[in-house]
Amino acid sequence: MTADFGEFVRAHYGRVAGLVAGLLSDRRQAEAIAREAFRRAHARWPQLAGDPASGDRAAAAWVRREAVRLGVARAATRRAAAAGEPLEVTPLSTALRRVPIPQRTVLVLSWLGELDTAEIARNLGIDVGTVLTRLAAARHRLVRELGDDSVTDAELRARLAEWVSPVTGLPTPDTAPLSRRPLSLRAPSWRQGAWPRAGLVAGLVVVLAGIGFGAYAGLRGGTQPVRRPAAVHVPTGTGWSWQRGAWFPAGKLPAADAGPSVAPYIVRIGADYTPATTVMNVFTGLPAGIVESPAPPQGFTGVAAAGDDRTFVLSTNPGSAIKFYEIQLGPTGQPGHPVLLLTVPYWKYLDFAVSPDASMLAYTTKSGIEVVSLPAGTSRTWTAPSGAAYRLSWAGDRMLAFGWYNKSGLTAVRLLDTRAPGTDLLTSKQLIPASALSADGGYPLITPDGSKVIATNYTTGSAGQDPVAGLVEEFSARTGHLLASVTHRFSASSDAAGLWCVPMWTNSAGTHVVSFCGAPGSYKTGVVTYDNGHIASSTLQVPLNGPGYAQYRQGGSYAW
Repeated sequence: MTADFGEFVRAHYGRVAGLVAGLLSDRRQAEAIAREAFRRAHARWPQLAGDPASGDRAAAAWVRREAVRLGVARAATRRAAAAGEPLEVTPLSTALRRVPIPQRTVLVLSWLGELDTAEIARNLGIDVGTVLTRLAAARHRLVRELGDDSVTDAELRARLAEWVSPVTGLPTPDTAPLSRRPLSLRAPSWRQGAWPRAGLVAGLVVVLAGIGFGAYAGLRGGTQPVRRPAAVHVPTGTGWSWQRGAWFPAGKLPAADAGPSVAPYIVRIGADYTPATTVMNVFTGLPAGIVESPAPPQGFTGVAAAGDDRTFVLSTNPGSAIKFYEIQLGPTGQPGHPVLLLTVPYWKYLDFAVSPDASMLAYTTKSGIEVVSLPAGTSRTWTAPSGAAYRLSWAGDRMLAFGWYNKSGLTAVRLLDTRAPGTDLLTSKQLIPASALSADGGYPLITPDGSKVIATNYTTGSAGQDPVAGLVEEFSARTGHLLASVTHRFSASSDAAGLWCVPMWTNSAGTHVVSFCGAPGSYKTGVVTYDNGHIASSTLQVPLNGPGYAQYRQGGSYAW
C-alpha cells in the first residue's frame, strides 16, 4: 500500500461519494460528506496506512464506514434536502427515497459498493442475518414502488450506477484543505439568506400552531417519520420476541378524498382458519393471490390492514403464543411472502390493529392493551382492573379508538392517546358512552385524520349471532356527538331486506365507508359493500363465503 494520502484519495473518492449520493440523492451533500470522511482519514493516516499487508482495503473500509455513518446521520435529521444539489429525479430515485434508510443503506452498500453480506455486516456493526433481511426488504420495497415485478437485480444495479455516475465521475478534490480543518456539514443558516423578518415571525406562528395540533400529527402514514412512544419498555416475559430489521413501512396513503376504488384489495382469512387466506380485488370480484401459510396446515387467525391497501399484518396461533407477520402486495395484488415481526403471549380473545403507516401495532391482552413500535421493538402497556378492550382502530401512529366492555356488561367507545403518560387504560377518553350504544354496539373505525368515528349500534338475537335491529352511525371524534347515520336502520322483524354491517375502511373525511355486511338469516355468508355516505341493499358487492361474525374474532377475518 502506498503511504501517499493523495493517491489514496484519487483511488477511492468517487466511489465513496457515489455511496453517499445513493443514500441522500444529492450531489453537493455527497461531496461534502465524502470530503469530511477523507479529512478524518487524514487525521489518522499513520494508523490507517501502517499495515502494508492489507493494501488499501483497511483504509478504504474505514473511510467508507465513516462516510456512510455521516450520510445516515444526515438522513436521520431530515435535512437531506435542505440545501443541496439533488441528483436527477427518475422513477428509480423516487422509489429509492421511499425505502427506509436502514434498508437503503444495505442496498446501496451491496449494489453500489459491491460489498458482500459479511463486509456490510462489519461496516454497519450488525449481524449477517439482519443484512440479508434488510436487503430482501429493500429490494421488495424498491420493486413495489417501481411497479415492475419483472425487473432484474442486474438491471436495477446498472440503473443505480448510471444515476449516481455524475458523482462517481467527479474530479478528485485538492487534498491540501483536507489536512487543515473540518468541512461544515450543516445546512446554511437563514442568516445567510434574505428571508424577511416578517416571514420568520409567521413561520414561528405556524410551528407553534402545529405543536398545538400535535395530537393528530403524523396521520399521513408514509409521509411522516416514525415516532417512538413517550415512554417505552422492552418486555422480557416468556413468549415475547421482536424480529429486528424485519419491519417495512406502508407506502403512500390514498388521497384524503379518494374513494374505495383506489384501494381495491381485501385480505380474507379462510373458513375455520385453514391455510387458504386469499387476496381479493373487490372491484373485479376476482382473487389476486393466496397468502402462503408460514406453518401449514395451520393457517392465519386474524388480519389487519395498514393505510396503503398494500400492507397487511396477519396473526397465527401456534398454541402457546401469537405470531404476527407482515405481507405486502405487488402491483396486481399478488402477496409477498409473510415476514415474522413479533411473537407475544397467547390470549384467547385477541384483537389487533396496525397504524396507517404500519409502524405501530396494538393488540388486546387479558388485562388491557399493548402497543408496540415495530421499527424499534419497544412497547407500552395499559391495563384496567376489569372489563375488556375489543375492535382497535388507529388514526395516524398516535390515537387509538377501541370498544370497551365494562364489568356490568355495557359497551362504550374510548380514545387512547398512546403518547400520553400513564398506564391506566381507563384514563383514556370515553368518546361514546354506553347510554348512546346498544349492548352489542361499538366496533369503532376511526377516520385516518382522527376527526370521526364510525361505530355499529346493533342488538343481536338470543343466539348472539345475527343482529335483530340496529344501524351504523357516525360520531365526532372530538365531542362524541352523533353526526349522521351511515346505514338505514334495520329491524329483522319488519325489514326482510335489511342489512347488518361492520365498518372496515373509511377515507380521511369519512365520506366513503366500506363495510362487511350480511342479510338476516345469512350468518354463514357476507358481502362487502361501499357507499358514498349511505349503505343500501342495492350497493351489495362481491359475495364472500365464510364466517360472518367471525370477522370480529382474532383481529378480524377480513381486512381492507
